[in-house]
Amino acid sequence: MTLARSLRFLAFALSSGLFVASIAIAQDPPVETGGSSAVTSLPEIDRSIHDAMQSRSYGDAVKLIEAKLGQADVANADYLRYLQGVAQSEAKQYDAAINTFESLEKDYPKSKWLSRSRFGRANVYALKRQYIDAGAIYQSEAERLLSRGRKDDLAKIYLEFADRYFEGLPADDPTKAKKPNFKQALTYYSEAVKLGPTDSLRLKIDFRIARCHDELKQHDPAIQSYERFLNQFAGDAPTTGTAAPIAMQVEATFRLGSVQLDANRPSQARKTWRDLLSEWKDRDHRERTESEEIDSYLARAEFRLAHTYGLPKPNSVGDLELAVTAAEKFLANHPDHKLAPQAVLEIAQGYAAHGRHKQAVARLQALIENDNYSDCEQIPTARQLLGAQFLAQGEFDQAIAAWKEFLDKHPTDPKWPEVQRKIVDAEYAKAITARRDKEFAQARTMWQTFLNKYPLDSRAPRILLQFGQMKFAQAMQQHDDRVSAALEKGDSAQSVEINDACKSLFEESIADWRRVVSKYPNSNEASEASYMIGVTLEDKLFRLDEALESYKTVKGRFAQRAKQRTDRLTSPQLSVTTERKFRSDEKPRIKLTTRNLKNVTVKAYRVDMVDYFRKMHLASGLETLDIALIDPDEQFDHSVDNYKEYQQSEEDIELPIDGPGVTAVTVSSEELEATTMVVVSDLDMIVKSSRNEMFLFVENMRTGKPAEGVSVLISDGSDVFAEEITSEDGIVQKPYDELKSVGDLRVFAVQQGHMASTVNNLQGLDFSVGLTPRGYLYTDRPAYRSGQLVNIKGIVRWVDHDRFTFRSGETFKLDVYDARGRQLQTKEVVLNDYGTVNSNIILPEFAPQGDYRVHLHRASAGEADAIGELSFETQFKVTQYKLEPVQIEIDLDKDVYFRGEKVKGTLSLKYYYGTPLAGETIEYHFGPDSELFTAKTDDNGEVEIELDTQRFSESQPLDLAVNDRERGLTQTHRIYLATRGFAITGSTVREVYINGESFETLFKVVDPAGKPVQTDLKIEVYRQTSIRDRLGEKLVQTHQVSTDAKRGEARQVVELDDGGVYFVRATGVDQFDNKVSGQVQVAISGDKDAT
Repeated sequence: MTLARSLRFLAFALSSGLFVASIAIAQDPPVETGGSSAVTSLPEIDRSIHDAMQSRSYGDAVKLIEAKLGQADVANADYLRYLQGVAQSEAKQYDAAINTFESLEKDYPKSKWLSRSRFGRANVYALKRQYIDAGAIYQSEAERLLSRGRKDDLAKIYLEFADRYFEGLPADDPTKAKKPNFKQALTYYSEAVKLGPTDSLRLKIDFRIARCHDELKQHDPAIQSYERFLNQFAGDAPTTGTAAPIAMQVEATFRLGSVQLDANRPSQARKTWRDLLSEWKDRDHRERTESEEIDSYLARAEFRLAHTYGLPKPNSVGDLELAVTAAEKFLANHPDHKLAPQAVLEIAQGYAAHGRHKQAVARLQALIENDNYSDCEQIPTARQLLGAQFLAQGEFDQAIAAWKEFLDKHPTDPKWPEVQRKIVDAEYAKAITARRDKEFAQARTMWQTFLNKYPLDSRAPRILLQFGQMKFAQAMQQHDDRVSAALEKGDSAQSVEINDACKSLFEESIADWRRVVSKYPNSNEASEASYMIGVTLEDKLFRLDEALESYKTVKGRFAQRAKQRTDRLTSPQLSVTTERKFRSDEKPRIKLTTRNLKNVTVKAYRVDMVDYFRKMHLASGLETLDIALIDPDEQFDHSVDNYKEYQQSEEDIELPIDGPGVTAVTVSSEELEATTMVVVSDLDMIVKSSRNEMFLFVENMRTGKPAEGVSVLISDGSDVFAEEITSEDGIVQKPYDELKSVGDLRVFAVQQGHMASTVNNLQGLDFSVGLTPRGYLYTDRPAYRSGQLVNIKGIVRWVDHDRFTFRSGETFKLDVYDARGRQLQTKEVVLNDYGTVNSNIILPEFAPQGDYRVHLHRASAGEADAIGELSFETQFKVTQYKLEPVQIEIDLDKDVYFRGEKVKGTLSLKYYYGTPLAGETIEYHFGPDSELFTAKTDDNGEVEIELDTQRFSESQPLDLAVNDRERGLTQTHRIYLATRGFAITGSTVREVYINGESFETLFKVVDPAGKPVQTDLKIEVYRQTSIRDRLGEKLVQTHQVSTDAKRGEARQVVELDDGGVYFVRATGVDQFDNKVSGQVQVAISGDKDAT
């Protein structure tokens, strides 16, 4: 490509670049620029000149332009002069064209056609092959067009539109409110960046880009944009060399933390805001014009620190305590800030979320009573929440009073109807609580008042139903008390009949339920009331005819239950049971239960249990036998005692059975039949079994002696694999191969009609492992130096008849081997009367270092040797102790720090006897990837250090490592960065105690390093409450204790009189002013507990 063509291409490219940029901008919506010129608009010229140029009559065009310029007050003369030069160029009047362009540039130095004129002149030079002159013009124009200032000018065109979209376009409605379009603004800001503007303009663009991502909830791009902005334009040494205004730096840092929190990165947000506050805490910015704006962002950052712990709904109690500390610091530093009321409210909401109702009430009352906050928007919410916190503690009157104050103070609040409803619900819940506590009279009075105040409440039927239920419960409580008293005297519960007082209460409950039925006949409550009337008449008053009539009137939800009761009352019923095994000196009997049966027939069948067991392999299941075709051994008719229609009757029937044995007894009526098994026997049996052996013991329970000569059948469920006879001790003890695989071991014992039977489940039972010989060798120390005395002792036991044993005088060999496997000593040792051996060895002066082996053993003397071969070993170490002459000591002021605190301390280099080493070089580094520091010790052999913790995360262990390279010494000390200075754990000996029983609670306080902490603790005992199925807590006791310095423990004796679930909670304040708590839960079993 020739130079001329190159220069023409450059001119074309630059001109096209301007043209394309102009076209791109022209496509955007018009912007009001206050009369600024538009590059794309052409001035108006005479029609004759236009036609001459368009028809390429350039000579005529030159003449017409010249004539026009000769006139007075010619408009757009610079444009005409430019056209004249273009026409002369096209007419190949090159010299004239150059002169025309030069006169334009001279006469109109501020013309917007100046750049076009220069390019036109350069084009003419190129056509004349004066490439050097053309190149000079092109170079000058290229430098101008590619300059940073020119890029800023172009970027500002984009910024005009971007700022307009960012700040908002007026809405198409009468309000004309501006509505930002951050997505469109982001597009223009991004295009402006591509032009490469100067840093002074770039910082504004980058900040606005971050803001757009932020507003569009594009969290990751927003975080990256804010971090890039702060890295390039913030701090004392920004990477670009250009620092943004201080207020903009502070705002960007605050907004970065906000985006991190919105992106669910609370720890990152907390670090960002704490770094911001730490940087500006002592920095002087009061004289700056942005001081007020900076203070605003700093206060907001301090306020939002509590949100990084989840306030107002923290996930855990630990987060709650840290959040409250952060919020309290904000309140202490900014008590009059507009966000202060919100901070107090959020603290209360955090306590409420974790059931800390007492603390929540204190915060809410402080907020409401503060005159500075009387007009703030949080007061209505605080009054609503205050009522809820009182209600959670069972303080109904205070809750209602708080809500009534809300209704009085905030009549226009949108929550007014909801709070009004809460008052009604609280009055209802108050009566519910009284009923639950069995304060029936008080509950009835409360509900009666409730019905008078709110007669149309939807719960009115339920209240009337509960009137009857309370009378019923009161009657049952009185009857149960009489039964308990009778049992204490030794009487039976059946001996206590329902007295007149209880009957009167049952009658009153029926009257209450009939009121429900008459007033709300088609309700679910009426259905339940009708049913309960029948139940009370049947089960408590025994008026069965009336109960049956009541069941027939039940409709709705309880109709099916009433029908079941009706069927049960009107249908014949028959059941028979045998309550226990009888001895041969007792008369056997069965328990008969009937309803609507006047007479029954009793049949008795004697059963040969030996044959039955051989066939069925069980001694049960006689009830399922079909014995209808067999003649009974005994048969008789029986009339039911005290028969009444519909009434269930229970009685015992004695059986005419003589002697021991098993009898199947059948009781029948015309339509019903029941069978039971009656056993008369003096034998009882115990069976124990492993997979190898079975043990059986049979006893005559009448005589209390072992039963000798009892026949025993042993079955695996399918076969009787063994038959045995008990010894004079009543025992059978034998191994059986079948035990290895049996699932259910079934054993039957019989003697002269007396019998006993068991079934043992052996599923999952493994084989037992026998004892093996044991030996324990040890030395008096684990490690020795060369030349020292090693004392060796051993304990030996072998197995004889499944027992560990030994024999004094038994000889063993004791060998000692060094670290290289060479035998140092071998000698015979003898078991003493305690079954132990003793020996010793003096190590050589130059014994090699390492592990030494001690071997105690004996060889078998053959098959007749009951002891057999035995072998036992142990080890000890031989090493060389080396006492370092120089020691490094690290002395820090504490071991637990809060992020941002300075770690201060002293490093010392001394001989072990205390003499310091002065002027010695030591190295140290702190934490991972940290800088290596070098220092020289002073005259005392010490180095004072002060280390920064700001760059680390808020909770992590950090190691301070100190090295003396010359001596090869290293010492490490671990410290802990923590959000809290200690943790509290609580414990009790048991989880459940009886009311009135004193018990001790133990609280232990340790720091993150596990060291005990001495501190004061406030012990509070809370009782768990349940209001409307919501759990809460109520303070019942308070104590003050202190932990000891040695163990960090504190103990408190607690005694509670009422049953329930309790929390014993200890609270302390750490060195960071955090409130830290720990608790233990206990259950108190009271007199009113259900059993």
